[in-house]
Amino acid sequence: MLRTVSKSWKLLSPPDKRMLGFLSLLRILVNGLDILGIALIGAVGAVAFGAKNPFTFISEVYPDQNQQVLVMLLAAGILFLFKTSAALALARSTMLYLSRIETEFSAEVAESIFSSSLSAFKTHSRPEIEWSVLRSTRTAFTVLLGQAMGFVAEASLAILVFVFLFVTDWLAALAITVYFSLILAGFELYSKRVSRIAGTKFSEGSIAVTAAITNLSNAYREIVVSSKTKVFLDRLLRARAEVARAGATYDFLGAIPRLIVEIGLIIGAIAFAALQFGIRDNGFDAVLIGVFLMGSLRMMSSLLPLQRAFMAIQYEAPGAEAAQMLLAEFSEKLRSSNSWNGYSPTTELESPRGTGFRIEVSNLGFSFSDSTEQSPNIVRDISLTVEEGQVVALIGPSGSGKSTFLDLLMGLYLPTSGTVRFGESNPSEFRRLKPGAVGYVPQRPGLVSGSFEENIALGVPQEHVDRAALQNAIRIARLDAFLKSLPEGVKSSVGKQSDSMSGGQMQRLGLARALYTRPKILILDEATSALDAETEAAIANALEELRGSLTQIIVAHRLSTVKNADLIHLMEEGTIVASGNFRELSGGNTTVKRYVELMSL
Repeated sequence: MLRTVSKSWKLLSPPDKRMLGFLSLLRILVNGLDILGIALIGAVGAVAFGAKNPFTFISEVYPDQNQQVLVMLLAAGILFLFKTSAALALARSTMLYLSRIETEFSAEVAESIFSSSLSAFKTHSRPEIEWSVLRSTRTAFTVLLGQAMGFVAEASLAILVFVFLFVTDWLAALAITVYFSLILAGFELYSKRVSRIAGTKFSEGSIAVTAAITNLSNAYREIVVSSKTKVFLDRLLRARAEVARAGATYDFLGAIPRLIVEIGLIIGAIAFAALQFGIRDNGFDAVLIGVFLMGSLRMMSSLLPLQRAFMAIQYEAPGAEAAQMLLAEFSEKLRSSNSWNGYSPTTELESPRGTGFRIEVSNLGFSFSDSTEQSPNIVRDISLTVEEGQVVALIGPSGSGKSTFLDLLMGLYLPTSGTVRFGESNPSEFRRLKPGAVGYVPQRPGLVSGSFEENIALGVPQEHVDRAALQNAIRIARLDAFLKSLPEGVKSSVGKQSDSMSGGQMQRLGLARALYTRPKILILDEATSALDAETEAAIANALEELRGSLTQIIVAHRLSTVKNADLIHLMEEGTIVASGNFRELSGGNTTVKRYVELMSL
């Protein structure tokens, strides 16, 4: 338990540690008011049985016994009311402060995932990301630290009660404390393993539920048409049942201590009264009985939250591990001077003559970390130069490494060997210093929630959208006719139209998005594969108009898309095997000849 909580505590900043420590101290001090309340209730019992009031100043002011009882009950009520109000206010302040910490760390978890290299990003599934950002950070800070602070506060109260009882009668105090502690310790031995297993199953089951829903949503048509709906629903229901069982187990464990304690309290009270009769010549001490009955109740009201907090930390610990691990890695990355996105240049990047940027690739190689001698580099020993404003194409069979090469070109992967330079900078620093200078169009663009305008002007607040750039991008992408057919035009929701959009319309949306920022480097990865011949020709003509004003890198299987490129590189097995213009390659390379024959060019 301490190890799990300490992981979260170590991630806090010094100011946060001081504030949480201060809040914990206040809760401990407020709990001290309970001792005075217990003493007052004990005195009420003493006076009720005809004994002398231990609070002599009250008996002096109010000689009447009934008045003394009334005053002490009223004082105890006010004291407990104030203590409870103060405790609630402190608990609320603590939870709100922890929620702020949770939000900040959630942002760090998201940043650590989404600002990493593509290879690191791919190690996380979407359900794992959702779990880490949303649930795991809450568990690691608001839940674990909140329970730990509650544990400290209740432990301090239990100690104060014990000290008070010890001063009153040390033997009886020791007996009561040992008695109730043994009851809870016996239950803890049983619940420790069960609650940890239940917490692990809850975490794993929650991720599995999210994954099942994502699969059903993403492949809905294929699943329904292939009559596999039941298979995927069964997976969803099995995972959901696992979550429900884990939750039920935890709820059941939480209910047991109360029942055990109620029985233990009754038996303990009877045993204590019998003990008083047995060891005292004059029967029992009314004051002592009153104090110890109230003290036992208050002791148990402290021990029960202690046990619940302990069990909650064990149950929630597995859910906190994802965020703790990512945050530890992120902190280490921040401390490291060698950030993955390279050094900071000293000169401002400017496009030479407004014609785009020169791209230079030297001895580029890349392999995934799990590659072996039998699994060669995905990209190996590529060197090429793209001059400012030039149109360069990459062709080759599927699996030849074209898309991976583009990811390296954009700085999404870190090369295993060699370098990529955009002008005088590496790709990642170029993108950082010149946001929007690189436009990228994948084969199937990703959609974000919102309107078509928000999808094209990606991440730009509506009040800051450049209307001229928006309309120009829509025109070049030949998306204007489609948008005019929608009820609200460019303001229409993408979500309502996504199921009815064709692949070609999606690709044109992606092209408009890339062109909106007026890029100086445009990278297209099979960006026209879903277009009909007429639309493809229209977009090819539009891109031809941009020739010279930006550098274009085009990956395509359709030779019609790249036949007008200044230079074409043929990739096979992760490297460039031939280069030239279309006429040179189609006349002298057997692979390109075969492509030409198959496409009737």
